[in-house]
Amino acid sequence: MRRLLPCLALLAILSACAAQPDDFRPEPSPAPLPELFEEASPTEAEIPPTAQHVPDAPWTPYGPGTLGVGTDIPAGEYILLPLSEDAAPSYELIDRVLEGAGCSLAFNSIRLTGCAIVTLDDLQRIRLTDCYAVPFDQLLRPVDGDEGMFRVGDHLPPGEYVLQAEDGAVGVVEVSRDSLHNTGSSLLRREFTGEETVTVEAGQYLTLEHCTVTRRPA
Repeated sequence: MRRLLPCLALLAILSACAAQPDDFRPEPSPAPLPELFEEASPTEAEIPPTAQHVPDAPWTPYGPGTLGVGTDIPAGEYILLPLSEDAAPSYELIDRVLEGAGCSLAFNSIRLTGCAIVTLDDLQRIRLTDCYAVPFDQLLRPVDGDEGMFRVGDHLPPGEYVLQAEDGAVGVVEVSRDSLHNTGSSLLRREFTGEETVTVEAGQYLTLEHCTVTRRPA
């Protein structure tokens, strides 16, 4: 009887297959889901000629691509720089906790003008498009122009600045208390044409877009 059991099982399978209609087609396996983020690729970006590098400091650029904080890039404060003059750089801060909950607020996309400063923690990922990240303490000054984000006391002296919007453009000035880029970071944000005055203190961050500095602190 035991010898008959395998034979009977095989006959049952063959009978079930024979009972299928002629046009029967097995359902295809589901296609793999596309990757939501591109993987980070190593960069060999050199020190920009417009930047002032800290003497004898290492040069460790990260990105572009999507970087996991704590795995692909250490937590800390970084300066973001474009890969080239022709690039259209941007970056996206991704909150892992909110992302896991399916919350749209997990993604904070920001266009990069000149340079930016950002603080990363282990609950984040950062997606770098046409730009890369350098540890904050490796640069004395990220760019030699006026556009970008700067930390007062490190890149710029505290005091009063007079700004002039570019011809035909709307200038933007923002003062922030930190480089976290969350809802509580911004202390002041103004759009202006013509001339504008702003006063900043050491430890604050000054962001300038589409404008130049015409007078600096004495």
